[in-house]
Amino acid sequence: MHHVRRVLVVVALSLFAVGPAAASSRADTSWYIGFGLGGGATWTRPYDTHAAVGSFQMQFEAGAILTPHWLLGGEFDISMSDAMAIGIGAGLGAALGEDEPADVAPRLFFGPMVSWYPVLELGLHLKGGLGVCTTSFFPDSDSQTGFDVRTGFGWEGRLLESFHLGLEVQHGFEVYALGWSNEVFGLVTMAWY
Repeated sequence: MHHVRRVLVVVALSLFAVGPAAASSRADTSWYIGFGLGGGATWTRPYDTHAAVGSFQMQFEAGAILTPHWLLGGEFDISMSDAMAIGIGAGLGAALGEDEPADVAPRLFFGPMVSWYPVLELGLHLKGGLGVCTTSFFPDSDSQTGFDVRTGFGWEGRLLESFHLGLEVQHGFEVYALGWSNEVFGLVTMAWY
């Protein structure tokens, strides 16, 4: 656990050295590609039970720069639970009065996302999208496919001419035939323009 804290402190301190996003890096190209790593918690509601589970999150996105303020792309996310993440989610769930976490499989999301940078000089952005998701969260069932509504906000700073580093928080609401789930996660993001 101390290693995770050290990594988070180093990332947080390095973000203070990063300058705000500049319009020129997005104005000079018509595409972008990005990655993100982070974690969070997921709450599921199958069969009138409510479980909180921690997860490790990986994200990949690529798309077109419509204007320096507007990006349109596809996003692929995978959430995986491990012993440490389940402990974090169980702790958060216990604090919120939830039941014990369920044994879960990886969850996948794919869909189009729109990102809006209202003030480029500050590097702040909002994003949203609708996509398809799949999971094996639900007991006594095979993998379930459903729909996911995603929203998020974040900050991005220019580290090199075309390389940006940032922080992002996303919320996903997923609906399946056997129930629904909510997830909230934070990411350290990297993007090339």
